[in-house]
Amino acid sequence: MLKKSSAAFSLLETLLVLALIIVLFGLGIFAYRNFYQSATLDSTAQEVVSALREAQQNAMSGKDDASWGVQFLADRYTLFAGSDAASSTNKRAVLLDQAMTFTALNFSQAGDSISFQKLTGDALSYGSLKLVFREAQDSSQVISISRAGAIQANIATQ
Repeated sequence: MLKKSSAAFSLLETLLVLALIIVLFGLGIFAYRNFYQSATLDSTAQEVVSALREAQQNAMSGKDDASWGVQFLADRYTLFAGSDAASSTNKRAVLLDQAMTFTALNFSQAGDSISFQKLTGDALSYGSLKLVFREAQDSSQVISISRAGAIQANIATQ
């Protein structure tokens, strides 16, 4: 009598393995997306904090014999010398990643800028702003500037 040997995989086994691979791939994509958003948010917030500190250092050193500031628009921020970005001849604009935007500008003076006083580095306008992803606003970075000029970024989750 001949023995029947089965050396191949059955259709059910193949489908189960394929389903498992698809589930693991989906979880990997989700984890990567969260990692990408978190890393982009952190690095962009640190760039903004660096621009604010650069403006403060320029003001404290008396560079161009002017106060310095940073203007925030939805898709960019601008480091500038003088009283405002519009009239400044010494400015540098930085575009945000297309997925990022500034929201909740909450400054002590009306407007969209934070300015630092020449020589002391004290904030002439101070407050906070929120950096978020356009599509997924469930996590964000809040950047705060105190009256004394202390600058910090904090992760805010909803």
